[in-house]
Amino acid sequence: MSAAPDRPLDGRRILLVDDDPDILAGMDLAFRGAGATTELHEDGESAWQSLREAAPDLAVLDRACACLDGRDEKLLRWITDSGVAAII
Repeated sequence: MSAAPDRPLDGRRILLVDDDPDILAGMDLAFRGAGATTELHEDGESAWQSLREAAPDLAVLDRACACLDGRDEKLLRWITDSGVAAII
C-alpha cells in the first residue's frame, strides 16, 4: 500500500492515550490529517480493551498521565512485548 505524499499514514491505525482531552484532540487532528484512523482513550483500561481486540500500527501514550498509573503496567508491557511501535 502506497500512501499519497500529503497523507503518509493512509491505512494506519493509531491508538492515542492521554488524560488531557485537549492534547488528545490535537494529536487526533494531526494524525487524521496525515491519513491515519485514530482511536482515542482517556484511560488505560479502555486502551487495554481496544488492544486486546486488534493491535494498532502505532500507540502513543502519555506515560506521566494519571490514566497510566501502576495499575496499567499490563498495558505498557503488552505494547512493548507485542512489537507494536510505541511512543511513550
